Amino acid sequence: MKKIMKKMAALGLAAMMVLGGCAEKTEEEPIIVEPEEEVVEIVEPEEITETEEVLPLSVNVTTNYKNYYVDDSEESYLYLQYCDVEVNGDEYANLKRSVENWSMERSEGLRGLYVNFEESAVAAQEENEEFLGYSLYQNVTTARADGRILSLRDDTYQYVGGAHGMFYREGINFDSKTGKRLTLRDLVLDWDNFAQEASACVIYNLKENYGEELFPDYIETIEAMWQDENQEPAWYLDGSSLVIVLQEYLVGPYAIGAPEIHLSYVEFSQYLNNAYLPGTDSGVAIFQENQELYLNLPGIYEEVPMMLQYEWTDTGANCSLWLGENEKSMDYFDVLKDAYIVYVGEEIYCLIEVDMASNDYVTYVYRLTDGVIEEVTALNAAIDQGNVNAEAIQMEFRVYLLGTYRAMKTYEFDENGRFVTEDTEYVLSGNEYALTTVVDLPVLMDEEETENILPAGSSMILTATDDETYVKFKLQETGQTGVLKVERNEEEPYLITVNGMEERECFEMLPYAG
Repeated sequence: MKKIMKKMAALGLAAMMVLGGCAEKTEEEPIIVEPEEEVVEIVEPEEITETEEVLPLSVNVTTNYKNYYVDDSEESYLYLQYCDVEVNGDEYANLKRSVENWSMERSEGLRGLYVNFEESAVAAQEENEEFLGYSLYQNVTTARADGRILSLRDDTYQYVGGAHGMFYREGINFDSKTGKRLTLRDLVLDWDNFAQEASACVIYNLKENYGEELFPDYIETIEAMWQDENQEPAWYLDGSSLVIVLQEYLVGPYAIGAPEIHLSYVEFSQYLNNAYLPGTDSGVAIFQENQELYLNLPGIYEEVPMMLQYEWTDTGANCSLWLGENEKSMDYFDVLKDAYIVYVGEEIYCLIEVDMASNDYVTYVYRLTDGVIEEVTALNAAIDQGNVNAEAIQMEFRVYLLGTYRAMKTYEFDENGRFVTEDTEYVLSGNEYALTTVVDLPVLMDEEETENILPAGSSMILTATDDETYVKFKLQETGQTGVLKVERNEEEPYLITVNGMEERECFEMLPYAG
């Protein structure tokens, strides 16, 4: 057992080396090493003028999943996840090259740890009947993407036993025109005065929100973190602010998490390079609750303030969207998840995602262009945070057919301001669960004109569906693809039949949630 514990400690250290830096002191103090960062110097950033035509920036994040199961059971002993990030098209060639190089190095670093994680997880699972499994995963979110800057939130979580795992968030920031990887000093014009003002703001917010939970020397820690030119705090840009990320254990115990402090563009504008402040070109940005944004609306000469006002009370969440003097109160929900501001040409929209209860997501879509809050639609779906662009936004649904699956469709704003999709089927993103047939089933294999019989004992992985009449699949053994017809009962939508039989009579097990 001592050997396994030593392996666990080594894995945790190795994983956090891949993640980046963290804290100096902890309750269970982790040792963390900051990796060397390759700086790509191309050309100095140029400020974009308001009359210059800026093409929309489109970013795509593909999330790769891998579960390792104990023998033939449903029990997973290891979960792995990493992301591939790319810039679509050739309009931003320098940025495209820089992002894809960073993404390749990042994912290779994570995958390089997988073998060691798997070996240790197998050993721990064999010795401990209550073993909960290990995990190592990355999640990339678009925080802001426009013709000036691409700002990504790169999150990593690893668990190798113990009371809890470790979380690390890094901001990955690029100049959209040059592709240069930006440091905080590239963004700041007057470093010394900025550091003094930023320290005061961070310290005030920490004291207000965490009080006596903070480490005794948290003030010294904050004041010192601006002094080393070669090491800076994690940061990213969203719709309203420069966001400073304080990693776990930096200023307090694990219980306070990784606090984020918002340095408002308005309050800190004198210190920030105008080339990277929000403009009026097409783009997207996260906006977070109780943070004020200022919008340049067509035909209105003064900037209009906007805020998502949110407060949790004993009776539930109180939430209102404000645009100037206009208020839109939102219906009761359990958790506020994500919100984005979207600029499409001269049109301005916002998307607000909430969890009604137990992962029952709804996304509200509003048009803001005319200075009023106009509700466009509400979808029973979540926002795919890595695939939010001015021209296309990927939405995540749940499909309940031969199991429960994450199901994606791509939406866009049309010329009439509607939020629409041309997709006729859902893509079952990240699915790797293989269904094993227990009866012969008629299927239509791709590139064949007549139906074939898929024999009992075949293993298929579902890839897409219209959620009504068919599923597309890939055979696990051969990689061949095809279509299986299904039928959803109109009166009882959860009753699914395949070739006249109930779905559970056709497969060994169906992966329904709950």
